[in-house]
Amino acid sequence: MGAVAYAATLAVSGAGGAVTTYLVLRHRTCPDVDAHQLTDVDRSEITEQFKEHTRAVREQVRGYADVLADGDPQLRERLRLFEAGDQ
Repeated sequence: MGAVAYAATLAVSGAGGAVTTYLVLRHRTCPDVDAHQLTDVDRSEITEQFKEHTRAVREQVRGYADVLADGDPQLRERLRLFEAGDQ
């Protein structure tokens, strides 16, 4: 009998939590949908940030490949294939 009461309490509290979460999130939703549209300025900024990010990632990959190769030119050449994304 205790297990049934425990399961019922768990179900009711879970459902109550879900309803509360839904109501809080619904209240936080912005009614002005147009306020969330990207402008050309936004797109330009995002593009520039992405370009910088990919450049930094490539530099990290290049540095890691250098460390892995540890002066072995054949291994470094093989790793260069992955750097370029050809493999």
